[in-house]
Amino acid sequence: MTVDTKGLELASSQNRRTFYVQNDTVKHFVGELFGGGVIFFVDNSGQHGLICSMSDIRNAESIRLFRKQDPKPLTGRSDSAFIMNQVFAVDNPEYAKKLCENYSNSNLGTGVFSDWRLTTRNELEIMYGVKDELNRVLESPLVNCYWSSTRINDEVLGDIWLFDFYYGSLGAWVRTQRPVPGRIYVRAVRAF
Repeated sequence: MTVDTKGLELASSQNRRTFYVQNDTVKHFVGELFGGGVIFFVDNSGQHGLICSMSDIRNAESIRLFRKQDPKPLTGRSDSAFIMNQVFAVDNPEYAKKLCENYSNSNLGTGVFSDWRLTTRNELEIMYGVKDELNRVLESPLVNCYWSSTRINDEVLGDIWLFDFYYGSLGAWVRTQRPVPGRIYVRAVRAF
């Protein structure tokens, strides 16, 4: 196909590659809804960083079974917080990792992504430093104790760092001990 425009002849080919222009002037910020979640870290360029999921990652099968067993609303029940913690918490670090790897965010108007992973100890510490900005926009605030993917010292023992957002402190999960049920949660992250 040939197009004649004011004396200029332009050729069009079906083999032409699509060219996407990247806008290098876009600067992102902490607390921005972007990439399927909320930005909690931005590098010096303002164009790359880390995003956390809008809510804690939950075991969908446990929630389904819970609702099937007890369809009554939890509001007003004295044990509602305890019951929800039992359902929404994750008691195994390997399962926490698997939940993140299989997670796809809801469509928030910023795209649906499936490249999520479990947070590292350092990423949880960064999130804690900006938790007030994040909690303004998150669907569920950062107030729990969270799994990290960072192992403590010995790979063989498998001890893992935890971060408690209520107290702002690090903790450790020792493989030889069972975690307290309903206590440790999962927040997924992804890079952009």
